[in-house]
Amino acid sequence: MSSAYLKTKCNKCGSPTVSYSPDKGSLVCSTCKYVEALPKNKDTITEKRLGEDFDFSNLDKGLGGNFEGQLCGGCGAFIAISKHEEWESCPFCGEEEAEALRGKINTIRPSAILPFNYPRAKAVSKFSTWARGLFAPAALLQAARQAHVKPVYIPFWNFEVMTRSSWKAVQMVDAGKGKKSKQPVQGFFAHFFDDIRLFASEQIDPLAWESLGTYPLEKAVKFDPKYLEGMNTELIQQDIKGVVRIAEKALEKRIRDQITQKAKRAVYQNMSVRSQKQLLDTKLMLLPVWVAIYGTGPDQERVLINGFTGEMTAERPYSTIKVAIGVLVAVLGVIGFIILLNNLF
Repeated sequence: MSSAYLKTKCNKCGSPTVSYSPDKGSLVCSTCKYVEALPKNKDTITEKRLGEDFDFSNLDKGLGGNFEGQLCGGCGAFIAISKHEEWESCPFCGEEEAEALRGKINTIRPSAILPFNYPRAKAVSKFSTWARGLFAPAALLQAARQAHVKPVYIPFWNFEVMTRSSWKAVQMVDAGKGKKSKQPVQGFFAHFFDDIRLFASEQIDPLAWESLGTYPLEKAVKFDPKYLEGMNTELIQQDIKGVVRIAEKALEKRIRDQITQKAKRAVYQNMSVRSQKQLLDTKLMLLPVWVAIYGTGPDQERVLINGFTGEMTAERPYSTIKVAIGVLVAVLGVIGFIILLNNLF
C-alpha cells in the first residue's frame, strides 16, 4: 500500500504522488516528503460521499466500433451486435423479435475485457452431455439436439477507493472473578480498496453468476472493439451515480469487516464508523459467458458456462413421468427378486 499513489494532490507541493504509509500512519508525498496527519477519532473526521469529487463526465462513451443496439422484445435485454450481422434471437430468452435502436451506442465504454478462452465446441459438448442426463425432460433433450449456446459479454464494475475512517466501539473486557466490564475503544483505519466489484447484468441472477466460479481478472486486456465481433454484448442500463451509491454501501460493510478482523479476538459492540471515501478510479469490464436456454414461457431456464474456465452452473430438471416410471420399474424389480427367492427356497 505504501507504494500505491492515490492520485490526490499533496497539500504542500501539489504533486499527485501521495501514498499512505502504514509505518507513519499518515499520507506521505514522495516528491517533497510532506507528511499529512490523519484524523484519529470520530470528532475530527467528516463524512464524504464516495463519488463527490469524481468527474464522471470524463468517462469515455461508446464501444468505438461498428455496432448497433438491439432491444429484445421478450426479456428487454439491451444487446450490441455488429452492424453487418443480422439479429437472430436473444441469447438470454431466444426471442426473435427485437427493436433496432437508431444512432450511436452512447453507453460507458469498457476499460478492459477478458476475452473468451473456452471454445464454443466445448461449451456445446458440455451442455449437451449435461442435458442428456438421467430422467431429463423432453424440452431439455430437444435443447441438447439444437445446441442453442450463445456467447455473451457481461458488464462488470470495478472501483478503486481510498478510505480514511475513524471508529468508536465498546469492548467487553475481563474484570476479574468471572465478571465482564465495558471499556470504550476507538481507532483509525485507512485502506486502499482496489476490488470493489459490482455485477452489472440486468439479465443474469447474481447468485447464478457467483456459481460460475472466479474469473482471472489479472488476464484481462485493454478493451478493443474487435473482441466483440461475432459476439453478443449486454450493455449497461444503470445510472452510474446509482451504481456508485450501491458501491458505497458495499464499501461500508467491507470497512467494518476489516476493522473487526484487525481486532482479532476482541469483540466490539455498538460500533460507529465515520469515513471519508475518495473514489480514485472506476472501470467497466466485460467478462465472457456462454448462455444456453431451454423450455418456453415461464418454464424457460438458463444454463451458464464460464467463457474462460468452462465452469458450468445449472439446476438439474427432471421429468416427473420418467422418474415415476423409473420408481415403478425399481419396485417391480424388487418384487420380482423377492418372488424369485421364495421360489428357490
